[in-house]
Amino acid sequence: MRDSYNGFLALACLGLFSQWAIMIMNGSLRLMLLTAWTGIFPDGIPLREEWTRIWIVDLALRVLVAFFGAILNGVESNEFGPYLCLVDLITTIVVFSMMFLIEDRRDRGKGALRHPSCWQMMLYFFGAASIVPVYMRLYLKNRLSPRLEVPHNQARALPFTALWCSVLSVPLLLPVALGASVSRIQVGIVVWLFSPATVGPFQDLLSTLMSKSNDINSSTNEAARPIAIAYGIVGVLSAVVHFCVVVFTFVSSKLRWSDIYWPIHGVRSGPSLMTDGALIFIQSGYLFLSICVLALGYYVLKTENLSATHTLLGSLHGWRALLAHTALIAVFGPGAGLALLLGRKEITAASTIAARKGN
Repeated sequence: MRDSYNGFLALACLGLFSQWAIMIMNGSLRLMLLTAWTGIFPDGIPLREEWTRIWIVDLALRVLVAFFGAILNGVESNEFGPYLCLVDLITTIVVFSMMFLIEDRRDRGKGALRHPSCWQMMLYFFGAASIVPVYMRLYLKNRLSPRLEVPHNQARALPFTALWCSVLSVPLLLPVALGASVSRIQVGIVVWLFSPATVGPFQDLLSTLMSKSNDINSSTNEAARPIAIAYGIVGVLSAVVHFCVVVFTFVSSKLRWSDIYWPIHGVRSGPSLMTDGALIFIQSGYLFLSICVLALGYYVLKTENLSATHTLLGSLHGWRALLAHTALIAVFGPGAGLALLLGRKEITAASTIAARKGN
């Protein structure tokens, strides 16, 4: 298992290079910083400069608004590839958001997996390719064996929080699809950036209400079901979005699969440089999310003795499970793969804990 820790650290370093170093080398990061400093996009679109009246915070927000604005502004010029990639990436990140929340509630206030909103905002601010591998390393180290349960009142609130997490992407993705003005699109970006701060209070409010109105002395297996349902909600959303994007790509005469998902391509000069640089950034993030989910699936299946057994039949069973996991990611995306993997693991772990307790 120690090799897996080192592997995810190496993946995080490679992800950091694939996102930030590439942006530095192709010049898109410099152009993005220049846009944030001057308040004008390369194509002349104005960038709102004041958000909080705290200069350093506003500068950071301007950089992020410039980044996402470079992708969203392309829709007006009929460049749908970057937008479709962003939609798929964001709905995939929703599954990781649920993972962050559930693992925090499993052992709240302790360990490196606490503060889910901080993890999610780091993912937004620094990129998925470097943050998610670090989180996966900590997850394997602290959560792979079934030892800790999510409190029952917290578990029962999770399906509703999953719905809440699903709609938090609306301020980012919907305005541009509805043809909103540039200023409203930029406001939506900032609202979305700070939306993770609402997830924890929303979950706690619902769990408090449910602890007062319901009997929380349910069995371990019953407590695991709402967690699996929560993963199912965000997993289905991610799967539907990914499948629709892929289908649209194949039926479109102007788009190719590689235009949306493959980060190895050149950048154009001029105003399109920032859009191309941002696209490579999110494509790398999506690619590394897929790799992380594949790797996590391998270690979870190995721990459950599906791929680590020494018998021929067990070995074939394990490889079939791993192949099915890979096929699921290929068809429905890493978000669906992660949701199914963790939901299934939750039920399996609950059965193990219940057997130990005798309930």
